[in-house]
Amino acid sequence: MAHRILFLDQFGYLGGAQRVLWETLRSLDATEYDFCMAINGPGEFRDTLVKEKIPVLNLPLGNYHSARKTMPDAARFAVRTLLCTLHLLRQGRKTQWDLLWANGPRTFIAAVLAGFATGTPVGWHLHNILTSRTEILLLLIFSRWVKRIIVCSGAAASPLLARRRQLESKIRILYNPHPDWDWAPPVRQASLLRRKFEMADKDYLFGILGRVTPFKGQKDFLFAAARVIKHFPETRFFVIGSPASGDPIDLGYQAQLRQLVDNANLESSVFFIPHQSSVREYIEGLDAAVMASSGPEALPQSLIEAMFLAKPVIAPAQGGIPEMINQGVTGLLYPAGDTEALAGRMLDLLRCRQWGAQIGLQAREYTLKQFSRARFQCGIREEISSCLGEA
Repeated sequence: MAHRILFLDQFGYLGGAQRVLWETLRSLDATEYDFCMAINGPGEFRDTLVKEKIPVLNLPLGNYHSARKTMPDAARFAVRTLLCTLHLLRQGRKTQWDLLWANGPRTFIAAVLAGFATGTPVGWHLHNILTSRTEILLLLIFSRWVKRIIVCSGAAASPLLARRRQLESKIRILYNPHPDWDWAPPVRQASLLRRKFEMADKDYLFGILGRVTPFKGQKDFLFAAARVIKHFPETRFFVIGSPASGDPIDLGYQAQLRQLVDNANLESSVFFIPHQSSVREYIEGLDAAVMASSGPEALPQSLIEAMFLAKPVIAPAQGGIPEMINQGVTGLLYPAGDTEALAGRMLDLLRCRQWGAQIGLQAREYTLKQFSRARFQCGIREEISSCLGEA
């Protein structure tokens, strides 16, 4: 009889953590596992699951501010977590799950409470670096009842291990896989991005991808762009992504970015592209990809995708990014928040484009080995099987 697994996710849209969860589902043999999803909110990820005829349950977790959480947020989250737990227990009366698998920190506590009440083992896949002391302590309390904690990088494991070394026996580092895209050296002018925006061959295209939110640092990207254009006016910059629907902080931030472009007279050099369900064609059109996050990232999927497509990447030297990038070999690092240094890295690539292309090819080779799909699939199957076996 197939093992029944309930996967829980805090978002219905298709972000990096959701793409990794999708790869997790694809790694499992449908004859051995019968899985169902519990998801908070609408979005492309939910739509994809429904299209693939994977059962989807509503998870009434609610949405929260993208910045540091307020006290009302914390109170609402506590209430919502209890509601989610009761919801899971009601569903559990209909289907006896063999394993609950929380994808991300927001679903973790509800999964543990439901698992504790029903005697069901719980696994947790952590895709980000926890920075809030209160959040870390709370999650550490509930981690006593989890069978396995999968982390996507050593940096993601550090905040937990620093406070509870005993968790070492439960934590497994499993790097995210590269996408399963075909690849061939692209013809620059044939790319969708260059054709769509009528770019000349001499134009060099930098892009930053991800949700438009203060944490992702699009403002730093534009500050650096203003410096770079003074030296190389033929450079073009693309902000690819959208704010979270209805999030006032994200929407206000997007308005600030557009105002910044207007004030700096960058209208002919900076282009905004809304969130794309398929980013591959847009990354292929770039000459280099940039990440400018203000806080530590665990293992950004957008960087893995860009490196897989042989693009030189520029990213802050913090979090799990130094685990991905060997400075000057597979990418370029700069001190987080230093827009002058970020502009300097961009200028390095512009002054020696052949060197940048070589970095991109080396990044691709590294990605194929370090972020192997076969390694991820084997590892995730092994850890899920181990959780079921221990149960």
